[in-house]
Amino acid sequence: MKDDPEEVVVAITTYPLQPFKRGTEYEWIQSLLDLGVAACISTLNVSSAYLWKGKRENKSEQMFLIKTTRGRIEDLKEALEEGHPYDTPELLVFPVIDGLDTYLDWIRSQTKTRDS
Repeated sequence: MKDDPEEVVVAITTYPLQPFKRGTEYEWIQSLLDLGVAACISTLNVSSAYLWKGKRENKSEQMFLIKTTRGRIEDLKEALEEGHPYDTPELLVFPVIDGLDTYLDWIRSQTKTRDS
């Protein structure tokens, strides 16, 4: 399954917490949707605690749950490297093991590459 570009996955990343409006994060989310890199992006407000450069950090952030396919992960990585404000953005990708077929098919249809 790992090499199947049609496999549905959920990727997560975090972004500095700010009002969800037309701004950097809104434009970035819209670009992922417009490019077909993601079918849907849900946002959650979270508190993150971590060590960064030897110092304890506690930050309020937005977590983005990005529904996409394995075949679009490289495009997502590129978009993260180009448009994310953090030096080292979080990106974790989880396989979707089950779901409603109609929803999974919709994700696949929204994230097809232009040459597929």
